[in-house]
Amino acid sequence: MDAAELDLLRDALSDLVAAHADDLCAALDDFGWADLVEQEAAAAVDTVFRLQGTHLTAPTMLDDVLARALDPTAAAMVSAVLLPLPPSPEPESAYGNAGVQVDGLLTHPVDMGATVLVAARAVDGVCLLAVPVAGLDQTPAGELDPRRPWTRLRGCVPAGAADHVGDAEAWRRVVAAGRRALAAELVALGDRMLLMAVEHTSTRHQFGQPLASFQVVRHKLADVRLWGEVADLAAGAAWEDEDPAAAALAKSAAARYTACAREHVQQLLGGMGFSWEHDLHWYIRRALVLEPLLGGPGVVRAEIGSAIKESGRLPDLAAL
Repeated sequence: MDAAELDLLRDALSDLVAAHADDLCAALDDFGWADLVEQEAAAAVDTVFRLQGTHLTAPTMLDDVLARALDPTAAAMVSAVLLPLPPSPEPESAYGNAGVQVDGLLTHPVDMGATVLVAARAVDGVCLLAVPVAGLDQTPAGELDPRRPWTRLRGCVPAGAADHVGDAEAWRRVVAAGRRALAAELVALGDRMLLMAVEHTSTRHQFGQPLASFQVVRHKLADVRLWGEVADLAAGAAWEDEDPAAAALAKSAAARYTACAREHVQQLLGGMGFSWEHDLHWYIRRALVLEPLLGGPGVVRAEIGSAIKESGRLPDLAAL
């Protein structure tokens, strides 16, 4: 797609998400998501996940993105992908002779007759299994972010009921795909928080001047904007470099952006930033849940450092 076509696509997706925030997945399927993500994955995923962050949608396309990273047909085979418990990217679930000990996080509850994709620790590393949900325990886990129906899935499945899927490198691909998507959503959350701060400090006055005219306020806004630019560049570069380290860097930069925004924007909004009536807390809640997903900031930074040490190669300057 050229620039004009990409702009048209983004406008169309923006209208779709705004109109169907509560039934996003079904609306995207009708829109032709499968063909779109196959032909223009970077534009489709980046745009949709930024819109998810902007509109704080309850549904998310994360399960679809993770499944497609394993296999294009996997998205139709499984109803959801079980995420490791934050902040580790390594699964809590385990596979052995006794069966599959399932423990992880779903983006939404699933039907008892459904099948979920589970990453599990095994003797020879992490394996991916298609596991039936029947008999497993689902409990709500959305206390921090009640606008998205996060669900804890736990229980034991007999070994014979689980089917192996993917190759030895499948989980690394799945994690990298998820981190690229989460980076885009986090960037959008940071952008929304920054916009709230800019609007507030531009319209509120003290000592006869807009709050934004004071140097200390400008420094805080500039700090947030700086990390926003870094996160935006890293998110774009992660699509240009298939190395999982690039996806890790994008996720790390995006989490740094939202952490900086959470701190400074809440302070700049003053008492309003601590009130339930203001929308800021919803963006903070979503950011606090997404930041540690598939690897918290400290975990991801350690991963990046280890990758640099082992390869002897620094990531591209554009991503930095």
